[in-house]
Amino acid sequence: MDLNKLELPLFVRSRTDGDGYNPLGLKGRKKIKDILIDAKVPREEREKIPVVLDQKGIVWFAGFRIDERVKITENTQKILHIDYITN
Repeated sequence: MDLNKLELPLFVRSRTDGDGYNPLGLKGRKKIKDILIDAKVPREEREKIPVVLDQKGIVWFAGFRIDERVKITENTQKILHIDYITN
């Protein structure tokens, strides 16, 4: 993620009903629920996947795409890399 585009601090939480964001490379907003269904993530695993937010909203749904708003471009000077490690 482009560090300069983030509105710090970052927060991590579980998804909530209605959560959605603009995944990198996709046109428009998509609900996290639909992303999970499309990826065939088992229902019992869905609540375990963290959501990373800045002060403006979701910047990354862990294990999936970052938000278009924080993408790296040719003007990016600082990058934030976050790893999501599962058991």
